[in-house]
Amino acid sequence: MCVLVRSFQPDFVLVRQHARNANENWKHTILGLHYGAVPSVNSLESVYNFLDRPWVVRLNDIDNIRREAEKKEPPSFYE
Repeated sequence: MCVLVRSFQPDFVLVRQHARNANENWKHTILGLHYGAVPSVNSLESVYNFLDRPWVVRLNDIDNIRREAEKKEPPSFYE
């Protein structure tokens, strides 16, 4: 019985498409690259977070609410 193990260590990563589609899920590869501290153009944390789109949309909503709140002038203490 012969077990062949292949490994590689990339110097740099560029993620050009979604990490998940109808046929493939690259979640474990993204996690491995992230924990292996492989440098990348895209933040691997953001690529991983984008796998769960409702989470990303919710963060965007929170960011929009924060921006709207910053536009409003805070109420005066004496009002």
